[in-house]
Amino acid sequence: MIKKTLGDIAQILGSESLNDVDKNIIIEGVSTDSRNVGENQLFIPLVGDNFDGHDFIDSALANGAKAVISSKDLGANIPTIRVEDTLLALQDLARAYIKEIDPFIISVTGSNGKTSTKDILSSILSRKYKTHKTQGNFNNYIGLPLTILSMDEDVEIAILEMGIDHFGEMDMLSKIANPNIGIITNAGEAHLDDLGTTENVARAKMEFLNNMQEDASYFYFKDDLNLDNLAVNVANDIQTLTYGTYDEADFKVEIDKITDKGSYFYIKSLSDEPFFVSLIGEHQVYNAAAAVSVANFLELSEEDIRFGLENVQATGMRNEIKTNSKLTILDDSYKSNPSSLKAALNTLYSLHGYDQKIAIIGDMLGIGDDIEAMHREIGKLVSENDLDYIIGIGYYSEYIIWEAEDRFGKNRLMHFEEKPNNIKDIVYPLLKENPIILVKASRPLELDTIVRDLLEE
Repeated sequence: MIKKTLGDIAQILGSESLNDVDKNIIIEGVSTDSRNVGENQLFIPLVGDNFDGHDFIDSALANGAKAVISSKDLGANIPTIRVEDTLLALQDLARAYIKEIDPFIISVTGSNGKTSTKDILSSILSRKYKTHKTQGNFNNYIGLPLTILSMDEDVEIAILEMGIDHFGEMDMLSKIANPNIGIITNAGEAHLDDLGTTENVARAKMEFLNNMQEDASYFYFKDDLNLDNLAVNVANDIQTLTYGTYDEADFKVEIDKITDKGSYFYIKSLSDEPFFVSLIGEHQVYNAAAAVSVANFLELSEEDIRFGLENVQATGMRNEIKTNSKLTILDDSYKSNPSSLKAALNTLYSLHGYDQKIAIIGDMLGIGDDIEAMHREIGKLVSENDLDYIIGIGYYSEYIIWEAEDRFGKNRLMHFEEKPNNIKDIVYPLLKENPIILVKASRPLELDTIVRDLLEE
């Protein structure tokens, strides 16, 4: 993490508000959360539409904060760096810090799969380099700077996840990070409320190409037609490499088989033997292929690549297999949109050895004005031969139930507009021997609580 004197930080931020005594205070890390601030950290209170972090400065100091960056006068008794805007100060400090420690920077973005790709790539590259990756979903205009400032000074490779929902955000994030390599996993139906079309999603994510370092490289999923069509706009000084199922891809991927232990796939240009990634699903194969492509480009050995694939420490709530004595859950409760839901359902269909399959599907949110039609489409596509029951949760999931009713019959379908508190009483009477249950929804529905309740014995 960043370790500097308060005077050095003030100089970076162009502030002259410190007295000579406070300039010598040593800061070890930063925090924007007064509840989780660490000993000797610098507290940066952010201001939003409905909150003001300055209200929690006393709490931050009581919890161990050593000093504060503030846009308000806090008095002489609190070591304070005065700035106009605390968010901009956080971002400026991160920009200066990453430039100073100068790691090789890989940015990862995409509507789906960016977190898994980041996790897989970190697992591989950490075999050879000291790596640092984004934790959880700290990937936005606040999370990215915090991720950067939590890096040790001797990090060799930083794998930075970048999440956006508006034009201009990726441009801003990449100006902070200045990547050497950029990866886009896909441009799907996420954030259509703000971006309107999947082509606009692709254009917004490609903004990082404006702020890359010299001799930069760009990797993208060639099967994504929007990304492929827009690739002609990439500057000539950026090397472009592709992965995917098309023969024209630089790294052509062929799926071998999907099991409940992981997924097998070929990249024949690299090996005649299948690769194995300890994540399940066709979509995870493509995430793994992105990571393998970049690792091969960086000259990691095949041995290191295979070891990393087999030992991924994945971020939670993304296609996780969880079990108790009565059932297995495929937990994909973190987010949902049409392409990721279809992928999750296909993964469920492909898993063998289970006598019963149930899908608990919550609303897909943030997918634009066609939200009703997109839910209806899922209802038309769900397979009555591969699912025993569907349980819909939320307002829009009822459209899935309606469209599936002719094929499933009413007895195999349920709908709840609100998340039920007695989910075990609903699901457990349905269970046969050896069941598996998919739980999938957009994050605001918080269906991870359903996963927790179902697993509780």
